[in-house]
Amino acid sequence: MTFVERYQFDKYVTPLLVVGGIMRAFDRMAMKNAGDTMSLLTIVGIAVIGGALLGWLSYYLYAAFVGITGKWLNGRANFDSIVRMLAYSMAPMTIGLALMLLQILWFGSEIFKSEETMNLGSMTDLIVYYVCMILELLLVVHTIRLAVIGTSVIQQFSNGKAFLNLMLPGLLLVGIILVIWGVVSLF
Repeated sequence: MTFVERYQFDKYVTPLLVVGGIMRAFDRMAMKNAGDTMSLLTIVGIAVIGGALLGWLSYYLYAAFVGITGKWLNGRANFDSIVRMLAYSMAPMTIGLALMLLQILWFGSEIFKSEETMNLGSMTDLIVYYVCMILELLLVVHTIRLAVIGTSVIQQFSNGKAFLNLMLPGLLLVGIILVIWGVVSLF
């Protein structure tokens, strides 16, 4: 992360943001059990096209909020540095996307179905499914770890303060929603 920041290495920022957007779209489809109501081709199409076109946008918005909350904590990073750091921290998601494609080839739409309707069949299917889940979890943990390290480098924070800087945008969003909900419920 120090190398990426020092030399402002932007070469892979856009592809990494697109991969991150596609992975988030696949994750959302799985969490919403899209396989119960949609065909596999529809799920893949929405995840790839929607994630590639719009998913990266959420990272830019998140980077803006990390920048705002980072300034509150006396951070030194500019917007471009934050976007670069987020993109490179998502490098493990390239492996995650490969795992997702492997699961799609192996299971088809079953990985996007609710647990009640999922039919994994054999013991081999169960083993492959859970090994992929564990590997994806490890990749997410590694992505978070890289984001914390990257934030500490660009903001010149300790790891704890960097973690707080990454969490504050979510807490801020929840706070805003609660205030709006409280105001609306008064009427």
